[in-house]
Amino acid sequence: MNDPKRIDELEQHVDKIETEMRQNLTMVIGQNWRTEENLRLFRTEANTRLTRIDDRVTEAHKDLAELEIDVKAIKDDVSSMKATQEQILALLQQKSGE
Repeated sequence: MNDPKRIDELEQHVDKIETEMRQNLTMVIGQNWRTEENLRLFRTEANTRLTRIDDRVTEAHKDLAELEIDVKAIKDDVSSMKATQEQILALLQQKSGE
């Protein structure tokens, strides 16, 4: 049981296991670091893209508001033209009736 050869073999086996564990832990830590870096890059890129999309949507809303104002102005102009046309037609009818 206290065989020095057996003890030496066990110590070597434990050392080998410890070395493998250290190597595996180093790989896991490296992979985790890489994953964190990728997540940071993804977060930054997603934030940048969402900000650009938000800016585009804001600009689109501004353009739509301007178009709405322009359409209302055109409708007002058309209504005014119709009223003027009706007045001209009424005057023409009066003139032709005289």
